[in-house]
Amino acid sequence: MSAPTLNRQIGDSVFPAIGYGAMGLGGRTYGKVVSSENEPRFKVLDRLLELGCTHWDTANVYGDSEELIGSWFKRTGQRDKIFLATKFGFRPNGPCGTPEYVKQCLEESLRKLNVDTFDLYYVHRIDKNTPIEVTMNALVELVKAGKIRQIGLSQPSPATLRRAHKVHPIAAIQVEYSPFERAIEQNGHLLETARELGVAIVAYSPLSKGLLTGQIKHNATSGQVALAYLLALGDDIIPIPGSQRIEYIEENFAAAQIKLSPEEFQSLKELVNQTKIDGDQYPPALQAMLYADTPELS
Repeated sequence: MSAPTLNRQIGDSVFPAIGYGAMGLGGRTYGKVVSSENEPRFKVLDRLLELGCTHWDTANVYGDSEELIGSWFKRTGQRDKIFLATKFGFRPNGPCGTPEYVKQCLEESLRKLNVDTFDLYYVHRIDKNTPIEVTMNALVELVKAGKIRQIGLSQPSPATLRRAHKVHPIAAIQVEYSPFERAIEQNGHLLETARELGVAIVAYSPLSKGLLTGQIKHNATSGQVALAYLLALGDDIIPIPGSQRIEYIEENFAAAQIKLSPEEFQSLKELVNQTKIDGDQYPPALQAMLYADTPELS
C-alpha cells in the first residue's frame, strides 16, 4: 500500500493529514495508569516517523508524555522532522492563563521536551478569570523571543477566538470533533468563525466507536471511515487520533488513503445528522471548561 499523500497545513508548516495525539502515550491520562516503560513507547514514536506521521500533539498534563518525547528527541536527533505542538493552562482547580503561569509552563515544557522552541503552543483551557488579551500578550512575547512559532487555543468560544485573533493570529484551534461529537458546529458556530478567520481545526478524539461500520465499501475499519469522513469535511480539518498500539497507529494513518465518493460522503453525512447522541462530553466540572469566554479587558 502506497504512503498517503494527503497533506494539511498550519501556518507555513505542511505535514501529512493525520497527526498523532500523545495523551495516552504519557502513562497517566487524568489519573489512569496506561504504561510506564520507555522502550515500547519509543518504538511507537519510531514507527510514527517511519510512517511519515510528523504532527505530534502533547501537553504538560499528559503524564510523562513531554518527558518521553524529549528523551526520544535526545536519543534520535530527529527534532527537526517533527511539527511539535504542546499545551498549557489546564489545572484540576481551574484553568490559568496569567502571564506568570504562561511563562512558567513554557519553560518547564521546553526543558522536558529538550527543545528550544515549539512549532505550536496552545492554551489548553481558557481561564475565565483572565482576559484572553492578557494571556495572548504573554504568548506574543514568547513568539518574539523565538520560543514559540505559532499560537493555538483549545476549546475556545467563538468570541474568545475572535478576541485572541485580534491580538495575534491564531494558527489553530483544537476541539473534540468526530462524526458523533459535533459541538464545534453548534456552540456559537465556532467552526464558521475559525473558517472565517483562516484558523486550522485540529480534531482530538476523532474516532466514532464503531458507529460507521459498513457504511462504505473500502475494506476499511469504522475508525478509518470516521477519519476519512472528517478529512472530507474540509482541508482545514486535521485529526489527531492517539494510540499506544502500533497496529492501530498504522490503521489510523492509512485512513488518509481513503477517498470517499460524493455518494459515500452524502450517505455518511445523512447518517451522522440523523444520529442523536445524548449527554455531555465530560463530567460537569470539565464540561464547564469548554467553549469558555473571558472577562473583557478593562
